[in-house]
Amino acid sequence: MPAFSQEKDEVKVEEDQYTQAFANRLDSMAFKLYLQSDFAKAIELKSKELAILKKIKGEKDSIYINGLIILAKYYKKNEQPEKALSTAQIAVDLYGKYLNQTDNKYAFVLDNLGLYQNTCKQYAAAEANSKKALDVYSKLDKNDQDLAVILMHVAENSFYNNNFTDAVKYELRALSVLKTLHGEHSKEYLDEIPYLGKYYEANGDKDKAEKLQVTIDNLQKEHDNGTIDFPNDSELSTPEGCHKHNSDAYRIAKYYLSHKLNAASMSEASSFIISWTTTSSDVNISIGNLIGQLMETKNTMPYFIAYMAAYTEYSLKNDTSELGIADNVKVMKRVLAFYAANIGMTGNVKLLDKYVKAAAKGNLDDMLTTDFEKDKKEIEKMKSNGITIEKQKK
Repeated sequence: MPAFSQEKDEVKVEEDQYTQAFANRLDSMAFKLYLQSDFAKAIELKSKELAILKKIKGEKDSIYINGLIILAKYYKKNEQPEKALSTAQIAVDLYGKYLNQTDNKYAFVLDNLGLYQNTCKQYAAAEANSKKALDVYSKLDKNDQDLAVILMHVAENSFYNNNFTDAVKYELRALSVLKTLHGEHSKEYLDEIPYLGKYYEANGDKDKAEKLQVTIDNLQKEHDNGTIDFPNDSELSTPEGCHKHNSDAYRIAKYYLSHKLNAASMSEASSFIISWTTTSSDVNISIGNLIGQLMETKNTMPYFIAYMAAYTEYSLKNDTSELGIADNVKVMKRVLAFYAANIGMTGNVKLLDKYVKAAAKGNLDDMLTTDFEKDKKEIEKMKSNGITIEKQKK
């Protein structure tokens, strides 16, 4: 590797080494070192890369500016908060000047700047920048996890700046978003809500803090017993309504597949999964004779719902509405894991027992592939005759 020299925080290289290819190499090496927790060396190589990018592209270039954002992260990991802050400040200034002042990335870099300022105990500036980030992001009309995180940071920075009223205000907003996204019995909500109690106490609202703790204790007990939260059935009456609850569908599908049938909210989860998959246009589940076998009796129905849940989980995770043969093999393996956990309550299911035996012999994938290929041909034939069963009816 060519020699580099350090002078007044400026990295200099020989003229013939100012190439994009060499910069890319340095970037790749720096990232590998970062993953290996060799942060000091990662900083050295990233700084050299940025010196090249500044020379050949200029400070207006998005790659250079994004590189500064990454370098600030490296400094933070190397426990150099002041360098992280100064680098992040340059990145924010350049991003706002040359790239954009209204997109989500600008909100994120402002939010990160606030965190670096908090670490350096510049609390007033941290509060101001996190609120600026919130103002930018709020105009994007999103009600998602990123909004919740920014609101949490506004609350935190307000707290450290002794603005306890705003700490309470923005924490309540953050919890409202988390409740909408995950439910009040979710780990995400329960992990965050104690901070509200802390902010209540700081704001002199001890009575509210004490009442809140009672609520937290009750929610935690219900969570430990398997309680989760569900949207109203009326919100699932149209594909548009279902789409708004895709995050709920993913969350509830995972819940169903990871709990036993006697868990607290399994009945509600079953109803939700049937309602959502029946109406949603984000999954297209064709039910043929193969999976139809799981609809035949009361004891097999939980595994039909497990198939619908696993199909939903896989579809939403991979952003695809209709699964192929290989995908269905993975889905059925999720069903078999659910079967192993619940067979004691439902008794044996002939179809699933066949697959359990195949797994023991090491030929499960081949058997499932053959069965789903055969089922697909039967479904296509049924469609051509106009008698296909697209989805389980409510």
